[in-house]
Amino acid sequence: MARISSIERSQIQIRARWHGAIAAVRALAAPLTSRELEVFEWARDDILRARLPNGPDWMKLTQKRPHMTFSGWRLAHAVLKAEFASPSHPRLQNLGFLWESAGYIDWRHRNLRLLGGEGEEGRDFTPSSYAGRLAQGLSILFGEDQNFHFKALIAQLPEARPYLRGGRQAKAADFVFENPQGQRMVLESKGSFSIPENDPTAVKSILRGALRYQVDPWLNRLRPAATKGFAVLSCIRKADLATPSALIYVDPPAEDTGKDGIPVPPSWVRRQNYATWLNAMGLHGPARRLRDGGEYSLEAYPFRVVDYRSLRLAIPDDWYTMAPFWRAQPAIEMGALKAISAALRGDDTALLAYGTYGTERTADTAYTPENGSLMGDGTYFGEIEPFKREDRIKVEL
Repeated sequence: MARISSIERSQIQIRARWHGAIAAVRALAAPLTSRELEVFEWARDDILRARLPNGPDWMKLTQKRPHMTFSGWRLAHAVLKAEFASPSHPRLQNLGFLWESAGYIDWRHRNLRLLGGEGEEGRDFTPSSYAGRLAQGLSILFGEDQNFHFKALIAQLPEARPYLRGGRQAKAADFVFENPQGQRMVLESKGSFSIPENDPTAVKSILRGALRYQVDPWLNRLRPAATKGFAVLSCIRKADLATPSALIYVDPPAEDTGKDGIPVPPSWVRRQNYATWLNAMGLHGPARRLRDGGEYSLEAYPFRVVDYRSLRLAIPDDWYTMAPFWRAQPAIEMGALKAISAALRGDDTALLAYGTYGTERTADTAYTPENGSLMGDGTYFGEIEPFKREDRIKVEL
C-alpha cells in the first residue's frame, strides 16, 4: 500500500475542512426559503444635519421603498462572497458562523428575524462581528438589485493604503461595485442587531458617519469616478420586537469634480470579483494570479460541466466527486470561466465584455434556481443534482 506523504495528508485535511465549511453555508440556505426586509431611503441633507428636530417622525424623514426579497440560497451566496473577498488566506474557521446561523434565525417569519434572546451583543461592523458580516452579504444583494454585479474591496487597492492610515477620517468605504457597462458604485455596509426600532437618532448617527467619512470622500477619489454611492445599514431584529427588520440607505448624488485621484484599471474590479469566487471554489492559486496580474505559468484544472436548464455550469472536479457535499456546490457559468482563463493569459477583452445573468434573465423561470442562487456575474451556489449530460474538461488557470 502506497504511503501518503505529509504534504498530501495536509492537502487532504485542508480539502476536507473546505468542503465542511461550504456545507456549513448550506445549513443557512436550506431552511431559509423566501425572506424579506423592509427598505427605507433617507435623504442626504437630513442625514448630514447637525441635529434632528425634537420628536423626529421616522415616516416623515424617510421614504419607504419596495421590500428587498431573497431566498436563503441567495443570502448564503452573498455572504460567501463577502467572506472570501479578502486575498488573505480564506477564513475557514470563520465560516462556522454560518452553521450557527441556523440557530440564530427565526424561520417562522417572512421578515428576516433573530430568535428571541439573540443579538443583544451585536454592534456595528467589525471584521469578526456576525451582524457586520451578515450585513455585508445583504449589501451585496442590495448592489445586485441595483444591477451592480461585480465587486471588490477598496482596501485592496495598493494606491488606497495611504488613505487608510491614521484616525477616523482615514477610513474607506467597504466596496466598489461595477455594472456590466463599467459604471462604478461605492458602498459602505453597516450592520446592527441592537437597534430595536426605527429610531431616527440612532440610525442617523450610524449613517452620518458612514456618509461623511467613508462614502462621500471616495465618490471622487477613484478614477474613473463612481457614478453612484450608498451608505447602507442593515438592522436585523429579534422576533419578539414589534418593528420589522429593515435595510436603510442614503444615496448621495455623485458629481465628478475632475480632480486627480486613484486610478483603477479597467479590469481591476472584475478580476477581484472573480478571484473571490475562485477562492470559494478552492482554486487559490488561480485566485492569486487573477488578483495580482502579471505573467504566470498556468495549470490545467479539471472541471465537470453540466447542463443547468439553459446554462452550462462548470464545477471543479474535486467538488463534484467529493461526497456527500456535492449537493451544495460553488460553480460558475462557462462563459465567465473562459473569460477568466483568457484574462490569466493576458487578454481582458472577454472579461470586460462579459454580460449579465442578473437582470432580464433572472426574471425568466428558465434562469431561476429552485435550490440555488445564480448571480449576475455568472457565479452559482446551490444544489446540483446528477445530470444525464456531463462533460469533463480542463481549463488553464
